[in-house]
Amino acid sequence: MKLSAVWLNRVEGIGLVLILLSFFVQIFQNDSEESFRNSQNYHINKKLDHIWALIENKYAEEHPEKKLKPIIRLKSIDHDWELYSKQAEEMEVWENKINFFAEISTWIFVVGTILAILPKFIPERNE
Repeated sequence: MKLSAVWLNRVEGIGLVLILLSFFVQIFQNDSEESFRNSQNYHINKKLDHIWALIENKYAEEHPEKKLKPIIRLKSIDHDWELYSKQAEEMEVWENKINFFAEISTWIFVVGTILAILPKFIPERNE
């Protein structure tokens, strides 16, 4: 099978555009993953802050001579404290979306690479 130089250039061009598109999808996927991890770290640190506040309150109660003020606000803790199993369900949705974009990026890259390389193996038709 021989194709004209115009068709071979178009196939190669489409392949290069797909490779570029896969790069942008990869950037989006990386940004989403970073946001997801930052959100996880925020929730973990928030819980650690609440644990520290509970320990500090307990210390203030046990040592009244130090005249420490309790700093805990139970409403704040109830609002911020979720069981991990509930958070895991929400996180699974995000992880699935991130993995989906990673797979899409990989497939776009593979197809684009094949289209960019393919014209090198197809003989050019002389017109």
